[in-house]
Amino acid sequence: MSQDVEKEGLACQFDLVFASMSPAVRDPETLKKAMIASRDFCYLNTFSGGGWRGCYNDLWQRISGQEIESTS
Repeated sequence: MSQDVEKEGLACQFDLVFASMSPAVRDPETLKKAMIASRDFCYLNTFSGGGWRGCYNDLWQRISGQEIESTS
């Protein structure tokens, strides 16, 4: 998502922005672009496993202000 969502006229243009296993949404900045493009909902489906956990823990904390609870 290298585009400037607002400059391209894509802000609030979609009811749902859906990213499944997509490298386009890879950090807080690109997730924010997806959220700007959505009117209400943004769905992110991605890989699981230890290698990815650290990256998404940080992302979750930035978005929600909370830590992910460990299930192990």
